[in-house]
Amino acid sequence: MHTCRPYGPVALTLAASLTVVSTVALALAATAGPVVAQEVGDTLLMNADRTYETAFRWAYGGQQPPDYGSIAECYEGRYDLTALVAAGTDIGCDAFYAVDFYIWEDDGGQPGAVLCSLPDQALFFAFYPDYLENQVEIQGCTTPDSWWVGAWGQWVNTVPCIFFAVDLDGPGGCPMTKIAPGQGYPTGWQPAGIVTELAGIRAFGIGARGTPADPVPVVRTSWGEIKSLY
Repeated sequence: MHTCRPYGPVALTLAASLTVVSTVALALAATAGPVVAQEVGDTLLMNADRTYETAFRWAYGGQQPPDYGSIAECYEGRYDLTALVAAGTDIGCDAFYAVDFYIWEDDGGQPGAVLCSLPDQALFFAFYPDYLENQVEIQGCTTPDSWWVGAWGQWVNTVPCIFFAVDLDGPGGCPMTKIAPGQGYPTGWQPAGIVTELAGIRAFGIGARGTPADPVPVVRTSWGEIKSLY
């Protein structure tokens, strides 16, 4: 099941022209305030404050398989996930591109091995100047104590229409992006704020919903016990 939550209109102006560049950002004006209403029955995990000041995506050489151009946010706690959440906007061109969602385990403070994935998801973001939160159902995915959620757009060597929402003044998260070679930045997973268009980022508008999972049972072993006294 795929549900969308509309937000109030926001005024956007293009911060960069849609030319052959690998990064483009949209500057957003202040919104009317955070959306506090939530669906009933599970926990929303979102580092962003759900009001957004800008929006961003990689394009052309910045978006390469298998997952260069991905964005990610980290979360703590074991959850049985029920949905993955992403907020963004669409500038209104005709082309359509799917998005792959991922849940990664934590690997020393960055995304590591893939735990769960939802490929080929259609995100119906609202047309600019509105933005929209998408919630895509997921089943059978239980997180460890530390994990990451993120997305990779299936637009390679082209300019997509959608932008992921960015929070610049919320409590903050751990926004990271996987940078492709040849973009003028260190390659691989990097803090998103090193990218010029993401300076000052506090969090991407990407998260999840879930219910607390049972803790991992402790298995008693004899390792470390005194076997005998001499």
